[in-house]
Amino acid sequence: MKRELWYRKRDLETCPISRSLRINKSVDACKQLLEDVESLELGDVEGHPNLIPSLDLGFRKLTSLDLRQCHSMQCLIDAPKQQVPITALSNLRKLSLSRMFHLEEMCNAPQPQGFLQKLEEVIVSDCGEMQVLFPIAELRSIEQEGPSRHLSLQSLKIVEIEGCNNLKYIFPMSIANNLGQLHTLKIKSCSQLEDIIEDRQVEYKCLLQSLRKVCVSHCNNLTFLFLIVLWSKIGKFDYAFHFRFR
Repeated sequence: MKRELWYRKRDLETCPISRSLRINKSVDACKQLLEDVESLELGDVEGHPNLIPSLDLGFRKLTSLDLRQCHSMQCLIDAPKQQVPITALSNLRKLSLSRMFHLEEMCNAPQPQGFLQKLEEVIVSDCGEMQVLFPIAELRSIEQEGPSRHLSLQSLKIVEIEGCNNLKYIFPMSIANNLGQLHTLKIKSCSQLEDIIEDRQVEYKCLLQSLRKVCVSHCNNLTFLFLIVLWSKIGKFDYAFHFRFR
């Protein structure tokens, strides 16, 4: 008996505490575990129209978020009339959204300074109601004072979008100047997509300087992608392109 207890004590001392959490169906019983989690997967969770403020957490340590088939969710952050925690999703590096059939947008709130600045990878599939991927609204400090700020995606490297038929563009022009690290762009079966950047005012080569791989298929309304292809063939030689409208 003493030996068994000794082994249990040794295991607790040597095994690191997991910072990953996977939850299916109900999240209410696990709320106390979410505050310090770094990697979170939610599947088939019902009854929550958003993450913030519905779960009453800021997810300050979260680096990876994977949401699947959470059909009640319409927005990740939905707080247009109240303050969002200043650290909300401030350390997020990877975001995956799959089969979120009623999700319309990522954020409907005055985002705090630093929001999504560490985000490196975004994968979105089968979110048919999504109309806006990245928020357009200007950012202000959490006290709503001082100068306005635009969302910065300065760390974003990989974007993969599939089956989002209400999207007309991927990036608003207000954040296009901060896409200097983006090197991989994959888009498939987005029937209403018209352009990569909304109301683009300058050439792609000035905005997507690090782009190395573009894969596009079944995007019948996309009209401006050929400009990226033409520029790359003239100016660069290490690009991989797979381009098909149908």
